[in-house]
Amino acid sequence: MQLAEFNIGILKYDWEDPRVADFRDNLDAVFALAARSPGYVWHMGEDEMEAAQLDASGPLGGNPRTASTLSVWED
Repeated sequence: MQLAEFNIGILKYDWEDPRVADFRDNLDAVFALAARSPGYVWHMGEDEMEAAQLDASGPLGGNPRTASTLSVWED
């Protein structure tokens, strides 16, 4: 069996704001850790996810402070 997991949040500050730097600058490390974890199958790439987040007519509404991930895991 596989599970698709979608996480979404709205940042309090813009992505470029220094108060978001630790979060923003550690995303690659978090994704690398996930990729090495048991059960990991796949996650949507950064460019695709950013395009989905910024699409004003899409389901995420185009909010530039959106932070989301989509990944697939198996048991």
